[in-house]
Amino acid sequence: MKKHFTFFYVALIVATLSFVACNKDSDGGGKPGGGGGGGGDTNGLTITATGVKNSSGAIKTVRAYAWWETDVDDGVDIIAEAPYQNNGFSLKLPATLANKYLWELGGLEYIFNVSDKNAKMLFFDEIYGCDIDNDEIGDFWCTSDWSNGEDYAVHYTSWIYVDRNVTIKGELKDSYYDDYELIEYESIQKLDLNLNKGWNVVYDSYTGIYDDPLRKYTETYSLTTQKPSGVNYQWYFEEYGDWWKSAQSKKSSLKSPFKNKKR
Repeated sequence: MKKHFTFFYVALIVATLSFVACNKDSDGGGKPGGGGGGGGDTNGLTITATGVKNSSGAIKTVRAYAWWETDVDDGVDIIAEAPYQNNGFSLKLPATLANKYLWELGGLEYIFNVSDKNAKMLFFDEIYGCDIDNDEIGDFWCTSDWSNGEDYAVHYTSWIYVDRNVTIKGELKDSYYDDYELIEYESIQKLDLNLNKGWNVVYDSYTGIYDDPLRKYTETYSLTTQKPSGVNYQWYFEEYGDWWKSAQSKKSSLKSPFKNKKR
């Protein structure tokens, strides 16, 4: 199960920028799909996963990373770590993040409505499972998907940390007509984020709908702080294949998929 390239990354590229928890666990719960919403958490946020599907006995710890870059160097740091026990984990994110991990919204204001262009954020959507040697062997997703013929929907949960309250809203549309297939393709990209200072749970979705009478295929990418109704999320673990294990064995320094990631 591979995660689709979410809209927010697309928006950031278009804007020339570089931008699961199933629940915001303030009461010790851990049910998939519980909690939600966009309330910022200045006391940190605990991501709780239970009943992880495709779990592995090789997982010993779980980690969340944040990457940074200066004019002369770059790197990645562990910002949260927890043991993996009984097919689950409880990972507490730090209450505050150093400025070096935060990214400016920059040119996003030219495409969407941004209430404070000086706001900075960290976005991440992956939690990594590590073995006894502290090597990453896979990652966790809190997700839901559905398909019926040409139509399908994929939903994920992610996190955003912001250094102040900010809203980001808007919609971007693009379309083209395929003369060979005789089908119109439309892409709709939506942001509806009410972010409070601190941590926010966000929900990213991708849907594809085909209208046969109109011969039109509509793809919609969205990122919102409002939990979608009727979506049942489940935690999954995806173990890396042999290709990843081979690549890891050839690394001579920092072990992280973010090592070469740039803004």
